[in-house]
Amino acid sequence: MKKRILNFLKCTLPLAGTISLIGVASCSENKPVPPSDVKVKKVFDVSCINADKGSFTLEIINNKNNECILTSVSNDFAAEDFNFNDGIVSTNDEFEYTITSIGDECFKDCLGLKGNITIPHTIKTIGKSAFMGAGITGNVIINENIESIDESAFANTKIDVLDLSKYTKHILKYAKDIVTGSTLVYVPTNFLNEYKTAEGWKDLDSKIIVKPDPIPPQPEWAKKTINAQIIHGSYGTIDILYSDNQPGKCWLLKASSDFTAVDLTFGKFTMNTSTGSQEMQIVGICDECFKDCKNLRGWIQFSPSVKEIRKDAFNGCSNIVSIEFKNPTTAFNQGIQDIYANAFKGTKVNSYIRTQKLPKSIKHIGNNAFENSFMETLDLSALDHVISINSNPFDPNNGFLANTKVSKILLRDQEMIDKYTSNAYWTFCKDLFAC
Repeated sequence: MKKRILNFLKCTLPLAGTISLIGVASCSENKPVPPSDVKVKKVFDVSCINADKGSFTLEIINNKNNECILTSVSNDFAAEDFNFNDGIVSTNDEFEYTITSIGDECFKDCLGLKGNITIPHTIKTIGKSAFMGAGITGNVIINENIESIDESAFANTKIDVLDLSKYTKHILKYAKDIVTGSTLVYVPTNFLNEYKTAEGWKDLDSKIIVKPDPIPPQPEWAKKTINAQIIHGSYGTIDILYSDNQPGKCWLLKASSDFTAVDLTFGKFTMNTSTGSQEMQIVGICDECFKDCKNLRGWIQFSPSVKEIRKDAFNGCSNIVSIEFKNPTTAFNQGIQDIYANAFKGTKVNSYIRTQKLPKSIKHIGNNAFENSFMETLDLSALDHVISINSNPFDPNNGFLANTKVSKILLRDQEMIDKYTSNAYWTFCKDLFAC
């Protein structure tokens, strides 16, 4: 017993205040249960919760279950893409603690907390102003067991998303200024309308959306730079991705700053290889491939071989005036399926022909994909299914038709009108449907 007491006192650190006993600890693999008469606040090195720098304080609230509140962190605390070590703190005082709550102002103004934050399933409450003013710049992912998030918990941060999509018991009670600024809130599909109409949450209406499906990565194929003329351009170069395991297929990766083309068709071209000439089909346009390419002019056409147009692929191509998607002709030539966020934002699409027709193969359109286009009619009459979208089509922040003058959406028949009307996002367009 005497040895145990001496070992414990070796790692104590006095702090100001009325706390009866304070310990300083570091990590260990030994995890016995603490004695029932120990009820203290303790300061630990951040290695115990897999952070990068500084220290943190726990308040033990239930010795039987080793439960504790994370009450504060040191001024030099630093962590990136932090997950609180899944809520478990293992220490060299031979105890293991479970974090069940984040206290008021715990990480307030903690600029060393960066990237994404994952709140683990052990944590049930997040206190007032807990992360207010922190340096978080990514997403905050909330676990399925959360019970409450207090007011201003994530106020004055630059987080992109408060992700509540795992919390499916009911809608979470709103707390004043839970998020501020341009932060989006992801919610479960079956609670979308409830969040949008609930007291407090309804003020964030345009920011509340269903979590988009994860975007598959671009292929990690070999890169090759070719002249623009090979893909029927007139000047400059373009990088492509190709693979010996996918013969005859390629992705367009990045056009040179001087890339020039007029009335370009994305489809087939012939490329010289070490074994001779080979016919290639373009199957995808990579992220930012032609972004801000002012010398891509006129009409552009996509053959059925092109299946994906990635994020920002043609964003800022202000001299594109029209786009055409060819319908697939065979089961092996599936046609365009995914148009990702901002794909055609900032173009002059539909400045001559004000109707944009989409092929029967299209499955998904990302946020702001056609923002600021001149489209007045969206023709979906070839489709027998509902296109997946992530927000109200006309939402000024996220809608794929943001800042357009679309006044009619053509659908195949009344059955399709009923399907689109019952969709949580497309229902905002119900007065525009026609067949």
